[in-house]
Amino acid sequence: MNIIQNKHLSIGQIKKIEPRINRVLNDAAHIQEADWPDYSRFKQRLIPLVGYYCKNESLQTSEAYDIVISALCKALKI
Repeated sequence: MNIIQNKHLSIGQIKKIEPRINRVLNDAAHIQEADWPDYSRFKQRLIPLVGYYCKNESLQTSEAYDIVISALCKALKI
């Protein structure tokens, strides 16, 4: 059963549901002059945590995935 149903998620809500996402984003924020390999590496770390392949049903949505990937791009400044 989804914890959050038919609500728009925020990155803050997503981080509360899956705190490991915050760790990945914090690690990404420390990268200077990020490039495509950096983006790919961090995205691979996020795949098990959000989107279709994650275990938490609340985060198995394209909306949650898009929000987290946008946050990753912001953290990497790309």
